[in-house]
Amino acid sequence: MYSMLTGRNTLSLQIFASLFIVFGVCLMSLTLFVHNAITVADENSLARQERFAARNLEAAEAIIPQEQRSATVWDDAIENTIARDQDWMNENLGVWMQGYFGHHENYILDQANEPFFASVLGELRSPEVYANRAEFITPVVAELRDIMAEVSLGRDNPYQELAEVAVVKSLQLGDKVAIVSVVPIISDSGEIVQELGTEAVHVAVRYYDAELALEIGQP
Repeated sequence: MYSMLTGRNTLSLQIFASLFIVFGVCLMSLTLFVHNAITVADENSLARQERFAARNLEAAEAIIPQEQRSATVWDDAIENTIARDQDWMNENLGVWMQGYFGHHENYILDQANEPFFASVLGELRSPEVYANRAEFITPVVAELRDIMAEVSLGRDNPYQELAEVAVVKSLQLGDKVAIVSVVPIISDSGEIVQELGTEAVHVAVRYYDAELALEIGQP
């Protein structure tokens, strides 16, 4: 009788041990499965966020030249920049660009790419402040000039085409990152004829501030 009980107890222990091992393996497998599933989900979520951010950044970069053209592609822009009318430029290419569109810095450069207008946070500044940006922005301006020359090649009056030209880059300016957009100041009406290559250009700088970061980070 004792040996029968002992045998049953031993068998029960063996069954319990087997079940415990099976349960442990299953629990471990389930844990690994859940962990892997969470990791994959996190990676997919991050990838989606990155795609959304990239698309929104592209949208932000595309819209800035459109905003600039609200004040750079018309006859008044040509006349008043040629006249170096600081009041007009400040109202239309400084205060307007900052207050309505959120452009933090705006500059106008002549045909030699020398600044004759500067606005920072909507306030008129000496054009000399552009010197702090020239090293980074000059290559962008040069690229625009090359595109303008290519578009103008063989055309007598290419201003409708030139009015659509822009170069937009994301640049590190000091300790900040900004979208820098450069467009020509052009009249697309055909009523004001400029000598090709003498056009002034408008530079807009918008930093990745909290508002823009929020726009870029949202799907």
